[in-house]
Order: sequence, then C-alpha cells, then structure tokens
Amino acid sequence: MFGLLILSLHSVMSLSHALQCLDSKGNPVDWYFVYKAPQLAKHADHKFKTGLGFFYLDKENTSWTLSTATIAAKNTAITNTLLQVYANKTSMMYMFYNDQSPPMNISETVKGHTKGIVAFDQTSGFWMIHSAPEYPPRKANGYQWKLSASKFGQNFLCVSFPLAQLDVIGHQLYYYQPHVYDHYFPQDFVTRFPILDAIIKGGPVKGPPWFNLTSVTSMRGQSFLSFAKSDNFGDDLYDALVAPKLQQDLMVESWMNGPGESLPSTCSLKYKVYDIDQVSLRDDVKFNETIDHSKWAISKESPSYWTCASDINRKSTQFKRAGGCLCLKDQRVWTSFNNIIAHYQPCP
Repeated sequence: MFGLLILSLHSVMSLSHALQCLDSKGNPVDWYFVYKAPQLAKHADHKFKTGLGFFYLDKENTSWTLSTATIAAKNTAITNTLLQVYANKTSMMYMFYNDQSPPMNISETVKGHTKGIVAFDQTSGFWMIHSAPEYPPRKANGYQWKLSASKFGQNFLCVSFPLAQLDVIGHQLYYYQPHVYDHYFPQDFVTRFPILDAIIKGGPVKGPPWFNLTSVTSMRGQSFLSFAKSDNFGDDLYDALVAPKLQQDLMVESWMNGPGESLPSTCSLKYKVYDIDQVSLRDDVKFNETIDHSKWAISKESPSYWTCASDINRKSTQFKRAGGCLCLKDQRVWTSFNNIIAHYQPCP
C-alpha cells in the first residue's frame, strides 16, 4: 500500500493561483487527458508491470507522452490537481462521486454509472471525469492512489472552468444522478447554485426529455459538448444519443466485462457505432479491451474530430443507468486517440 501523500508547502506547487487543473509541474492548464495502462505482467518496465504507468496530453502538448513518474507519485498532473482540494479547509466547494465508492468496492447500482470530482473556489475550478473505482479517498482520509484501480486501464479528463460554468455543470450532473460519497458546500455556493443541493438530495429526473445536451466553456475558451442521460433514457448512450446528435459514426472503448449483454458494433442505424477491442499506447504497450476499464469515444472519420471522455459502457444493463460524456472538437486530440486504436469490431 502506498503511503498517504502528506500535505505540505511542497505537496501543492502553488495555491496562489485560482483553483484549476494543474500539470506535473504545478502549472495551471486548461485541460488534460490521462490514460493509465493496465497491468502488463510480462512488461520489462516496472511501471507497466504494476499497472502504474500512464500517458498524458494537454492543450499545449497534444501527443501522448509517457510520464516518467507513476500515477501514484506526488509529481503528476492528477495528484497536483487533487491536492488543491485536500489542502483547502473551508473556502471551496467540492464533490466526489463514484458508483464504486471507497473505502470498499461498494457498487451503487441505483445511482448513475459515473465517476468524477468537481471543485470550485470563488473564481474558478475544475471538473475531472474518470473511470477509477474507489477513487479518490474521502478528503478526511488524505489523498493516495487506490491500488484497486491499478489492475485495469483507466482514463481521466480534467477541464478548468470559470465559476459561472458551475451551474451548467450542476444541471448536467443532476441528470447523471451521481452517488456522491463526499462533499462540502459553503453556504454562499448553495445560495448561488441551488442545483448543488438538488444533486445531493438525489431523485430521478421528473419528466422527459430523459437527456440533456449543452455546451460548457473552459477557462481559456475551449468549448465542450456535454451529454447527459437519466436512468429513464432506457437506451445506449452512444448509438441513441451521441452519434445522432453529432451526426457522426463513432468508435467507442468501454468496459465489456460487467453484467449484462455486451453490445456488438451497431451497424443498422444511420450512424454506426464501432466497438474498439484493442488499444496500443505504444508498440510495447498494447492491450485488449478485456483489461481496459476506460470509457471514451471518437468520431470515426475526420474532419469531424470529436473526442469524448465518458461514463457509460456498451452493455444492455447500462440502458437504465444515468451518466454521460464530455466531448471536445480538436484535430490534434482526435488524431492522438485515433492513432492508439489497434483494432475494432467492423460491420459486415
């Protein structure tokens, strides 16, 4: 078990800037993606053998770059970003949600199939979407990487937002019906953003439409498209919502080992959805979807250039689970994701 990361002046590179996503050097970034490889038992590199090796890209560096640190180390973008929350006492709001919440892998099947962190101070904050179970720990327990998330591949998307976008994010999360296992809302946040209290109280979306589609804008003006479906949507997120709304065929990587029927590539609809079954982050870091817990999608062909970080698997049991995805249109990011697709299930 990795020890707790002790908060100190050196743990968080700087608390002088507004709350937002940070890179491995502690510098603010508008957004970043992280792709953690699964455990590769025969790999020569100890990072990959233990399931702690990961690749990173962001707004300024849009090609996948192998981190020299493990995902459990102090000097990573994820750690630097989250330690801002663990170090702060009372001036910011935060919300940790996960359908597999810590300290034990307790699966919350009546809530949304969704995992993430939302945190804001008085000017800005971040939304981190991820696939890691039992993560992160409750704030009172201190920060550490969960070894239970190391066995399989995992993905992360962190986006920095101005405070005004919290209301938009909150309304999307209301559709997600998240299992919130740790949170703190200062009273001024509750007064300004009453949707936060509604998320905690939970309850289903009361009427159709059972989905919501909206745009959110990052700190530096990057537009993201947010898709959200409630449990009553009753269909696949990708072929029934994302593909027709984007008017694009999709390539989807998702976890197909869970309960219920795995959906084959959708070939009969106007917009097809293809299941990715092998990913290659590097020539010697290649793995099948059976050991990849990540959830992401891209448009199949350029020049649409859509890339989405998601919550939902292509399983029949997910039709009745709330969740969604966050998508951006960027040629460089799309190319980086497209280049790691080693194989997918074609249509006949």
